Amino acid sequence: DRIDVLPVSQFDDELRLRIARSIYGNANFWNYGIMPNPPIHIVVEHGRVTLTGVVQSEVDRALARSLATQFGALSVTNALKTDAEMRDALEKSE
Repeated sequence: DRIDVLPVSQFDDELRLRIARSIYGNANFWNYGIMPNPPIHIVVEHGRVTLTGVVQSEVDRALARSLATQFGALSVTNALKTDAEMRDALEKSE
């Protein structure tokens, strides 16, 4: 629950936008893109990308990572969780 303010970088902004368009423009992710608060978050810091949030399946997680690696990022870290993983984590914490 930490909030960091990332430095202003035109490269990072453009990279984030290209990845977001690629992910949310893909037919597999249209249902995510129409949500008021889309569940896939794209964090870019100094050319390094981290995907966070929740997706429905392992296939969606792998596809999001694949789409994010097309744009010349220095690295892509896939920290997306599936619905099942989130349910399991909630059950264990209760």
